Amino acid sequence: MLNVGIPAYRLPRNVVREAIEEVRRLGVKIILSTPVGKELNLETLREQYDAVYIGAGAHKAEKLEIPGEDLQGVVHGVTFMQMINLGQD
Repeated sequence: MLNVGIPAYRLPRNVVREAIEEVRRLGVKIILSTPVGKELNLETLREQYDAVYIGAGAHKAEKLEIPGEDLQGVVHGVTFMQMINLGQD
């Protein structure tokens, strides 16, 4: 979300990369894009690691329930930022 939900001029991508690398240098193992469930369950993670942090993605725009938000050409903020930052039209 840091890279696709916030404009680079507000949070430069190199700052995000450097922060992640600093956390890794401290010995934290970062596992990305891995669903927690049948194949990898929370109990197994708790047995293998001293601490576990699960960051659920929050990339879905929420409806505001305001007139006009479903009109053609209206794009929600989160969706707009994803499109811009991922180079989509």
